[in-house]
Amino acid sequence: MQADVLRVRDDLPVWTQLHTFHAPGIYGKHLLRQAFFAISQKIDGITYFSIDSDHLSPSNVDNRDSMHDISRKLCTTYGDLFMSLQRGYKKVAVYYSREADFLESKKPNKLTYQCEGLWVACMRAGFPADYLFDQSLHAGRGSEYDVIFAPGFYFEDEASTETLAALRKLVNSGKIVVVERSSKLPIEGVNRLDSALDEYDDKLGGALPRPVD
Repeated sequence: MQADVLRVRDDLPVWTQLHTFHAPGIYGKHLLRQAFFAISQKIDGITYFSIDSDHLSPSNVDNRDSMHDISRKLCTTYGDLFMSLQRGYKKVAVYYSREADFLESKKPNKLTYQCEGLWVACMRAGFPADYLFDQSLHAGRGSEYDVIFAPGFYFEDEASTETLAALRKLVNSGKIVVVERSSKLPIEGVNRLDSALDEYDDKLGGALPRPVD
């Protein structure tokens, strides 16, 4: 996921980071998924960090063998192939708005969880999504996608004039803009879900993503 989140502009190099100790899930299998997710977004490289441990007597949660396999057997062997790939599927975007995030403490759902939950749901469904931010939406980047999720606008008059204009332009051009049930975006033609998009937020501080992700 990091590659998607960090690539706020196309010319920004992205090196995703994998850690080599105390991995949740089963012995670092989630790190293999993370590596594949990152590679699918055409990253520029992988970095690593490790929490101090005894490599002679590793803990049962030490996943260094997994990291060695990812680095040596996957990335090193097929590195030239991965670096030559172009980003493929690009039809769905999740719009994370700093404007909507400013009042998050006054809202029933955390916008960060809503956006991350949408991203995970799209990945699980086989439709990997990109992230859109305020500056990219205002620059017209939303037109590169067919479907744009725009959660988090819980209050009236919350979105700026520039944001409303960009979203209206997308709707008028035939793009599908999707919002949650409680959205106050005053835009005719948006697709309103029968969901608060709160499924990802466990209300206890965020216990997701699960190992499967």
